[in-house]
Amino acid sequence: MAPTNEQNQYSYNDDQEHFEALLRDICDRVAPPDCESGLPELSASDVAHCVNVHNQASRIAHYLDNPALTPLLKALVEESARPLAAMETYFAVDGTVFGWNGAALRPWGVQCHLACGVKTGVIVAVEVGGASDNSSRFLPGLLRTVKNSYPGAEAMSAGKAYLSRENFEVAGKLDMALYIPFKKNSVSSRPGWQESPAWNEALYLYRHDHEEFMRRYRPHSVVEDVMDTIEAGAGVCSHTGTGTTQLNRTLIEAAARNVRIVSELMCGAVA
Repeated sequence: MAPTNEQNQYSYNDDQEHFEALLRDICDRVAPPDCESGLPELSASDVAHCVNVHNQASRIAHYLDNPALTPLLKALVEESARPLAAMETYFAVDGTVFGWNGAALRPWGVQCHLACGVKTGVIVAVEVGGASDNSSRFLPGLLRTVKNSYPGAEAMSAGKAYLSRENFEVAGKLDMALYIPFKKNSVSSRPGWQESPAWNEALYLYRHDHEEFMRRYRPHSVVEDVMDTIEAGAGVCSHTGTGTTQLNRTLIEAAARNVRIVSELMCGAVA
């Protein structure tokens, strides 16, 4: 028998109540940062309000351009993924820049890089910085955050923009495999000159067993879909708002998406 409209409404209400309860619990575990800018301190209730009505822009517009909100939202995104820590071992990284207007980059441009688990698509780590910063410098922070929060993390994949010897060395020290496509002119490191055993090992796999590399790299497509979904859900547009506004809107969408994933999986487990 197909569910009635009344049954569907009850299900929706139950899901919404579970979402709000889970969101409140997660927000209560996120400590507000020290306020050094003179701006009023933002509480967990402020963040919960933003996330819970993130699709009603007019009601939260006065929050979104506040840079003090960004670290809170970043912490909320990462905290909201922790219930799924046991499910994820492989993580994928992607990033985006807010502030492009045609071919020019606006002065307030910012960029956001995130790592997600490839099994559930939950976003587990976020790094933000200036729009002109090299993407590769954000990967060490993502690697360390993932490993600290997910001790069982085994591998991470990223695009060519994240390619550097340092990143392979960081991954190696964390006992994680790192899969990044190499450039045509990439060469092995030599003893005494930018020596990097982790780089050499990865380059050998990419050059001499490319089919195996692609098999291991294939899950990376998950994060590309996640980023597209978040940007669409956040309504990010280069012509609206400042970089801070667009970044915070994206983090709000990411946090809400995490809570929905956790809520759905928990409801499914109970059912």
